[in-house]
Amino acid sequence: MMGGGLINTWKKWEIQVLVLLSFTLQLILLAFARIRRRKGSAPLRVLLWLAYLMADSTAIYTLGHLSLRASSGEKQVVALWAPLLLLHLGGPDTITAYAFEDNQLWLRHLLNLAVQAMGAAYVLYQSVATQTHQRALVTASMLMFVTGLVKYGERTWALKRANIDSIRGGLDLQDDRDRRQPYDGRAGTAELELDSEEVLLGAHYVFNACKSFFTDDLITSGAEREAISRGIQFNGGRYTHELIEMQLSLMYDIMYTKAAVIYTWYGICIRLMSPAATWASFFLFRLSSSRGHGGPGGYSRVDVVVTYVLLAGAFVLEIASLVRVLGSSWACAFLHARRWDRIHGAVRCLRLLVRAARSRRWLDSVGQYNLLDFCTRDRTEIRSWVAKKVGLEKWWDKLHYSGTVSISDSFRDLLLEEIPRRQLGDMRDARGRWTLQQITYPPGSSGRLYDEISWSVNETDFDQSILIWHVAIDVYLCCRRKPGLAAAAAAEDRLAKAVKELSDYMFFLFVVQPHMLPGPVRSTRYDNNCDGLVALWQRLSADHDSMDPTLTPRENLARLLYREYRDKDDDDPDPDSDGRRASPAAADFSVQMTMEEEDNNPHGLAYIDAAGLTGLLLSERSGIPDVLEMIAGVWVEMLCYAARHCTEVSHAKQLSSGGELVTAMGMLVEYTARYDLHPHGRLGSEDDSSMENGEPSGAPAEVSVVDIDSISEGTGGEICEEYI
Repeated sequence: MMGGGLINTWKKWEIQVLVLLSFTLQLILLAFARIRRRKGSAPLRVLLWLAYLMADSTAIYTLGHLSLRASSGEKQVVALWAPLLLLHLGGPDTITAYAFEDNQLWLRHLLNLAVQAMGAAYVLYQSVATQTHQRALVTASMLMFVTGLVKYGERTWALKRANIDSIRGGLDLQDDRDRRQPYDGRAGTAELELDSEEVLLGAHYVFNACKSFFTDDLITSGAEREAISRGIQFNGGRYTHELIEMQLSLMYDIMYTKAAVIYTWYGICIRLMSPAATWASFFLFRLSSSRGHGGPGGYSRVDVVVTYVLLAGAFVLEIASLVRVLGSSWACAFLHARRWDRIHGAVRCLRLLVRAARSRRWLDSVGQYNLLDFCTRDRTEIRSWVAKKVGLEKWWDKLHYSGTVSISDSFRDLLLEEIPRRQLGDMRDARGRWTLQQITYPPGSSGRLYDEISWSVNETDFDQSILIWHVAIDVYLCCRRKPGLAAAAAAEDRLAKAVKELSDYMFFLFVVQPHMLPGPVRSTRYDNNCDGLVALWQRLSADHDSMDPTLTPRENLARLLYREYRDKDDDDPDPDSDGRRASPAAADFSVQMTMEEEDNNPHGLAYIDAAGLTGLLLSERSGIPDVLEMIAGVWVEMLCYAARHCTEVSHAKQLSSGGELVTAMGMLVEYTARYDLHPHGRLGSEDDSSMENGEPSGAPAEVSVVDIDSISEGTGGEICEEYI
């Protein structure tokens, strides 16, 4: 009896519940769509994903049942509910595609548009044919049908415009002479920096460059070069980073919202007509329903309330959409370009008041994953054990042992200073070669360090290079000797923090986001190194005398790795009591990555190669006192290589999940080349040839050359005595 009662209740109120559910899903999409600009919390992203999947299916299911399951009394308002469901299928302006692949399915949405439009038209005809006396209701239904059809068509067209091919075809190639510079007429000097709204205006002005990055087209403009140069004059080197951040948020708008359609003449017309049509429908329905409820030709009171909720909600959403468009940065850019300065100034002041541009600055954190931390984890942890038993071990490891950190000033400064120092070919393809080639050696040095370690960047697959240098930086930072001077130690610690963040970020991409790295990225290499390191840790950590309780497990493993390598190096002399080599002049490089090393590492395990590499870097015989600066250069070049060789589609896909630093660095590399941001001047013909060949140009950059005479003794490149 109870089951039958529930079924009967559901049959009675099914349509009302479904139309309200459809409207609720629209509210959820509107409220949470913007969390995808950043790396939002997992529960909210799951909620948004479910709402996105359910929104269309709920509206389609309800629309299909309106004519079949509605009672005779409901048929009168069904004529208005069907067009409102069509409006729901159009979706909010803030989300059209959840994933990049949704844009490729625009033809499927076009077919759905045709089918659902015919379904709504059938429901409308069926209802109107039986109530010709209700002219107000019929007129309201027709208005909402046209509005819903246009909004659904707009969403389909936005999906089409978000394709890479459509973006390429829509690149604006208008004459620079017809474009107004973003900072024309701006009074002030270098002391008056550009505010966020002015930087955002510049991002709109050079937006073609951002589009061409995602379409792999080379588009340069003298006017855009001038705009960027003026921005740098006001805000310094960080202007480029701010510009790129905001451009990526604009690119997100194009690919995952209706921005590509909204900010057109027909998009504006739709924004103006939709609220008017919805308000007119609300007024007409109120006029129709005022004739009474519950009578032979009247409406159910519940149906009237539901209809009022749907119409009022639709009107509020349309007004919110219109206000958002009129106050958007796209509108500001349009007004500035048309020289409507008074209106532009008013809108700009309102945006500054509410700090609207702050939402465009989304790149404030990076992912982190550390191999040595992972291999020294507590393997008895109950959640890891459960995940392993149910076959979700790898998924859980990626989720639980990866994290994020805020981008530090030292990290940001490292990238902004290092990238412009290199030529285009060096940034795109060097992978660390350029940094190693720029090493200068003191008199009397063997000068063979490049020959000893170049294998790690020249003759090794990129994924293996990441593994080797990731372990090497951990071992080096654990075993290095810090400078004696407080100022030098603070500067080195700042650089060490930046390099560590960059190393852990690159390994995060390796493990969690392998599609953001140039392939192939072999997961078996990661698995083999994990297994080897875990076995090594379990074997060596059993000897408690070898463990330092003041160090973390990761640091202890790094020290054990270094000791294990030195134990295998029979030719290397023991250190003196002061932690320095006994006879640097007599001790030539005897540790080389030759067949002897290959015999020590028959399976090509990266951590063994990394320990050997670190031994060379820590050795005084390398002749390089400031090894950390060299390592930083290698990591920056590997990041640039990954950014350049990652596919445009991978960059575009990641925008829907908050974006990645590697995408911003890819744009910085391209902008540095296109707009001549090199501190040493314009690219000449020699640089162009290096770019075409994809080889390092070898052009010196004085800031990247390590000069031993300018560095005091004991500032790095030495082995910390306690770790020997």
